[in-house]
Amino acid sequence: DWGEGIKDVAWSPDGEKIAYYFAPKTGEKSIILSSKDHEDIQRLYTFKGEDITRPRLYFSPDGKTTIIADKNLYALDVAKKELSTLIESDKTITDARYTADGDALIYEAVGGLTLYDLKSKKQTSLGDGTLAQLILDSDRLTLVGQTEVSFFDLEGKSTGKVTIKSLPTTATALMWTQDATAIIFATTEEILKLSVKSTEK
Repeated sequence: DWGEGIKDVAWSPDGEKIAYYFAPKTGEKSIILSSKDHEDIQRLYTFKGEDITRPRLYFSPDGKTTIIADKNLYALDVAKKELSTLIESDKTITDARYTADGDALIYEAVGGLTLYDLKSKKQTSLGDGTLAQLILDSDRLTLVGQTEVSFFDLEGKSTGKVTIKSLPTTATALMWTQDATAIIFATTEEILKLSVKSTEK
């Protein structure tokens, strides 16, 4: 029994550890790191002055950092147990993901998606959409809209668009087929495949 007060959970890349937001009725608001069997437990950080209410947690590809998205975007150094603010936003950041190479983050906020380069601190708008509509591959980003698919390189530069048949509004878990000619997605009732005529960049 893991007890009460456990909110958002993130698995480490190696699948051996779990980071989770702990907010019991006592009023504590902490990020906890534990082994997958919940035996080795560490408090990585306890929030005090930060305005944290419903954070989303994600590990970096190397497992050294936990990203926290909740209005602003924070980075928590797992080894040092230090929290830093990456982005203070007036648009309310609700979600974030790392690119496959770990060099950038893509965050979702009111107004769409933005790519944030961790080294240069440069921010590049990817346009309207949500992270649920984004496919992150090792060499490109694919944003799947209702009637259009947009392609970007890993620096956020547009590399092309194609028109598609209408995508259901309930579509989730999007991914390319192995030959990159169609997009597979799930709805509330079934798994479907949508052909894409061209993916030329």
